Amino acid sequence: MTRTSATAASPFAFQKKLLDPSDIEPYLDGEFITLETRDNYHLLELKFNDDAGDSDLEYVNSDQMLNSLTTLREQIIQGDYRALYVVWLLSITQMEDDPETDEILEPPVPQGLNKLDIGLRTLLEFFGIDSHLVSAATGSTHSAESTPPPDPASAIPSLTREEMESHLTAIVNGEAGAVALLKKQLSQLAGASSPTTATSLRTAGELLQKRETVRNQEQTRARKEAERKRIQKLEDLSTRQEQAWEQITSLCQEKRAKAYDQATQLLRDLHELSEYKNESAQYQTRFTGILETYAKSAAFKDRLRRAGLL
Repeated sequence: MTRTSATAASPFAFQKKLLDPSDIEPYLDGEFITLETRDNYHLLELKFNDDAGDSDLEYVNSDQMLNSLTTLREQIIQGDYRALYVVWLLSITQMEDDPETDEILEPPVPQGLNKLDIGLRTLLEFFGIDSHLVSAATGSTHSAESTPPPDPASAIPSLTREEMESHLTAIVNGEAGAVALLKKQLSQLAGASSPTTATSLRTAGELLQKRETVRNQEQTRARKEAERKRIQKLEDLSTRQEQAWEQITSLCQEKRAKAYDQATQLLRDLHELSEYKNESAQYQTRFTGILETYAKSAAFKDRLRRAGLL
C-alpha cells in the first residue's frame, strides 16, 4: 500500500512497566504511530506528514505544545488512548486516495472523544486532524454511557506495606515514572476500567463516508443559524425603520468618511429589509430622495456604488 511520507514529531518514552505494547497494538500503523523497544524503554512516536510548514515545526517547541505532550503521555500511561485514536484518524485521511484504505478496520474507540481536553485539542490543531472525522467517530459509537471513574486515592489502603514502601522510595529518589506507576496501580485497585469500547467493526471507508455526512449536516446547521440571525436582524430593523431613515439623513449631513460608511451600511440593511418585506417600491422612493439631496458627494456616491446600491 502506498503511504504518504511522514516526519517524526513527538516521541514518548515509557518505562516498560508503564506501558503494555499489546494494549496499543491496534493503533499502530507503522507510519504515523509506531512503537520501538530500546533496552528498558518503549519509544512511541506520533508523526505528521511532510506538508507541515515551518510554523508547525516551531509550534511543537512552544510551552503550550510541550505541556500538552506531557498531559497526553500521562493519559496514555493511565490507559486513555484518545491521542492514539485521533492520530490514527489522521493516518487514514492521509491514505484515503488508496482504495485499500477503505477496508482498514478501526481500532478500539476510546470513550471521551466528545470531551477533548486542552492537550487533545492542541494535538488536533497541530496535526490538522479533521474535527468532522472525530465527530463522525464519536457520533457513531455505541459505547456504554460513561460513569464517573473511581477515586484512585480510595485504593491507598489496599496497598500492602511493601508496595507502599516501594512506591514511596521510588518517588523520593525521583525515579522516572514513579508517580505515574503509583497512580496506575491505584486506579486498577480502585476498579477503573480501560476507557475504550469493544473492538469496532467499522472500516476506515465507513468513517470517511460518515465524515462527509457530518460535514454536510454541520454546514446545513450553520446556514440555518445564519439565516435565523439574518431574519431576526431584519425583524428588529423593521420595528425602527423610520428612525433608521432619520439616522441616515443625520449621518449624511455630517459629510465625514465614517458617517458615510455608517449611512451606506444602513441603506444596505434597509434595502435587504425591503426585499424581505416586499416593499421595494417604498424603499426606492426614500432612497431616491437621499440621492437627490446628498449624492452630490463623490465620496458618498463611491460608497453606494461599491455597496451595490447604484
